[in-house]
Amino acid sequence: MATASLLNPPISGTVSLKFFAFTDTNNDDNPDANECKGDTIIYLVTVSPKPTFGFTIGGSPVSSNNNGMADPSEAATVSVCNGSMYSVANLVHSNVASRYKVTYTASGGGLLFDGLAVSNGDITAAQFNGAVGSHTLTLSNPAIAGSLVQVITPYNDVNGNNMCDPGDCAGDSITITYIVSVTPVLKTTINSAQITTDNNTVNDTIRISVCNGIINNLKIDSFIITSSGAPNVKIRQIITGSGAIVSPWLATGTALPGAFANQMAIASLLNPAVVGTVSLKFFAFTDTNNDNNPDPSECKGDTIIYLVTVSPKPTFGFTATVGSGTPQIVNNNSGNATIMLDFCLGQSFTFSNYSSIPGSQVRFLEKIISGTGNVTYNNIVVAPIPGTQSDIDASIFSESFGPYGLSGGSTGTLTQTFVPYYDVDNSGGFNTGDCTGDTITITYNVSGLVKPIITAHPQTDNVCETQNAELTVTATGPGLYYQWQEVTGPNTYVDIPGANNDTLIINNVLVSGKTYRVVVYSNYGAPCQDSTASNPAQVLFGSDTGLACNKLVNISMGDDCVLDILPDMILEGSYNHPMFSVQVIGTNSKPIGSVIDASFVNKRWKVQVFDNCSGNSCWGEIFVEDKLPPVITCQRDTLVNCYDTTNFTKAPNLPLVTDNCSTIS
Repeated sequence: MATASLLNPPISGTVSLKFFAFTDTNNDDNPDANECKGDTIIYLVTVSPKPTFGFTIGGSPVSSNNNGMADPSEAATVSVCNGSMYSVANLVHSNVASRYKVTYTASGGGLLFDGLAVSNGDITAAQFNGAVGSHTLTLSNPAIAGSLVQVITPYNDVNGNNMCDPGDCAGDSITITYIVSVTPVLKTTINSAQITTDNNTVNDTIRISVCNGIINNLKIDSFIITSSGAPNVKIRQIITGSGAIVSPWLATGTALPGAFANQMAIASLLNPAVVGTVSLKFFAFTDTNNDNNPDPSECKGDTIIYLVTVSPKPTFGFTATVGSGTPQIVNNNSGNATIMLDFCLGQSFTFSNYSSIPGSQVRFLEKIISGTGNVTYNNIVVAPIPGTQSDIDASIFSESFGPYGLSGGSTGTLTQTFVPYYDVDNSGGFNTGDCTGDTITITYNVSGLVKPIITAHPQTDNVCETQNAELTVTATGPGLYYQWQEVTGPNTYVDIPGANNDTLIINNVLVSGKTYRVVVYSNYGAPCQDSTASNPAQVLFGSDTGLACNKLVNISMGDDCVLDILPDMILEGSYNHPMFSVQVIGTNSKPIGSVIDASFVNKRWKVQVFDNCSGNSCWGEIFVEDKLPPVITCQRDTLVNCYDTTNFTKAPNLPLVTDNCSTIS
């Protein structure tokens, strides 16, 4: 064996190898003239150089050294996210006439170089020079990660056939491994507005509007990653506002996608009268090091931006005055509100003192929602009922309306609603996205002379001395007003100052037996005012009635086998006031309360009733019985054959038996 090598490796050289045979008769290793010499065999050997090359790819330098081994300097890895770029630079050939054999081995999803698939091939040095520059790596299926091993082998095309043959001189190969990871695709739906990232490096933006003062006015309907091939995907949220704030969905800025599912949040204004905006930003990334931060090497998808306009929830208020009566003030600052206007026949009313927030862009949806059908306005019956909805501006609240009357009957009503809305786009009409406020409802009561009706008269109240007493009346009629009176003698009544509600409270009762009544007025203060007086009622001390217990009372238990022993069960006579309390005396001669259960059945118990005012008491006995029979529930019918050995006299085939107080065996 021998080695032919170049004196100057980049330059080809030749070697001549000559051989002839001769008969060395004198054995001196030299061909003498008389020794027979054969023809000379000549091998003309061309020694070609092994080409070398090198370049920089993705910032990593690689070069071949032709030592016949795979060295670290002859390999590099390009790891990028789908759609990212890498660069090739600093390409150097040892021989510009070299050619290159290029082979590819793929794994996982397919890779595209500048949008094109690659295949094994053979290129010139000039073609290789064309690879210098920037290139884009993408996945043929964005949901499946892939890798590709590229082996580039330089060779000297000795025979000039543009193919790497066994006789061609091949240098050491350079191996490039391309790894392309999935960039997560985020699909979000907030308040029914859906966005899916296309990961083209441009933010995906959508605008939505919400109204201030609405609980959970931002709702994540769905929050999913559609690219299943991306590992350990997390979501980063970034929330900023101008004149508005949002209670975030998460306490931290980064979480798994599932943490956002079905979450609610509130966007609210810093100044309820001024429009504000909130920017909700979300992007997905593959958190390979699990540090909850999107690092440069972790594949980050496009940012989804929800630009949220937060509009004010309108409030308003006004004063309404019927005729020359007392002005009534109403507003919806604290929610839905109601005002009742009472008219006698022929009266009108006036709106005044209108105010609203946020101001000029507040309009109203007005509607007559109900009525008796006999109310007239300017002598024309108000119809239809319910009426059609009108979209109006605020000028109505500086006008007068009437007169109101009746087409028949003695009373009539109308109910009208005003729903304010903030005209977000200032279009002069209600559209989706406009913010509605709470409703103010006006009830119009139109009456002739209508006497009020007392539906529940005051009842005698029993109290202890120095306690407070309470008397209540219930009445119906328009424009009700109350005046309580003390009865001081036959047909003699004295008004109680300030007692003008449906309930009279008498503090610190010191005298038993005083009598009271109430005069109820309808259309109070109007020309059509009328009145009626209630039945009298007394305030008594409970101890004035005395007490006596029955000697023995039979008590029967109910379905739940629990019973509260009431004073009326034990006392002789009938008592309709709560001035007594009951104690059952236990076997240890100590009181155990007034409630009995199954443990008391079929036994006689001593019971003590106390007068809560005087402390006096009486004694009696109860005998507790359970008169309700057990309940038997039969099993459903069972079909058996002649040889069935089931024992129907044992569980679980026995009927089900339950009892309110006893255990059944």
